[in-house]
Amino acid sequence: MPRYKKARTTKSCILARFSQQKYPKIMKRILIVLIASFTITATVSAQSKVNAREVQQATNAVAALYQLDETQKEKVYEIQDRRLRNLAQIETIKATDYDTYVIKRRAIQIGTDNAIKRLLNETQLKIYEAQIAVRRQKEVDKMIELKKQGASKEEIEKALLEIE
Repeated sequence: MPRYKKARTTKSCILARFSQQKYPKIMKRILIVLIASFTITATVSAQSKVNAREVQQATNAVAALYQLDETQKEKVYEIQDRRLRNLAQIETIKATDYDTYVIKRRAIQIGTDNAIKRLLNETQLKIYEAQIAVRRQKEVDKMIELKKQGASKEEIEKALLEIE
């Protein structure tokens, strides 16, 4: 029985063809590199797809609130793009590891807030601080309301994440 026939019964057809003497080991390596690069490219492109319309809407909301100039708008666009990409990446762990999801979501929110804060001038900073105070008060009110209803810690954390 020829050698390649035996290989077909134990290996897949592609690997069987490469195990023949006609194809050197370099061909195997090229095939492996091509498959690996395709897999990496597909993974990276799937992770980096963020809806540009969502990023622009988030940027416009911040720009309207703080009355940003053009350079600030460009930087806020980058910040919002990063925020939405990070949120999309952690969405996969939401169902499997909720505690980690909550920690990462809160870290993304804090990072975004601090990045925007660094861009603002004095008058914009006053608006920012007022917004943060309003958000904190909303969080406290929501927490008190949910505790009165007897909600669990997880339910409270979930409700607080919805406040932005």
